[in-house]
Amino acid sequence: MENDLSMEIKNIVVTKSMTALTANAYYQLETSASNGILNRISANVLTPASAQGQEEYLGNISYENHNLSCSFLSVEDVSAYFKDFEGFMAEIGTQQQQEKQSE
Repeated sequence: MENDLSMEIKNIVVTKSMTALTANAYYQLETSASNGILNRISANVLTPASAQGQEEYLGNISYENHNLSCSFLSVEDVSAYFKDFEGFMAEIGTQQQQEKQSE
């Protein structure tokens, strides 16, 4: 009995997890790209001491489909986290472009 199964790849999603430590916080980042287009960056924001294993969650910043959102336990001095996040977005965007060029 012959099987005439034919599959076609419609979408390739690549998810990456990474961490970053700045003077402001420790970040657990996750990115998602669909067919080579970056569509999501999510960063859990933790205290800098969390890098040594004493995790203390402060909040989250997410960029998805051109929308930026956040959720923090406190509104005190969150601007530094957004500055870090902007830096992550730029670095991830640069990496994404380099990956596209090397394909």
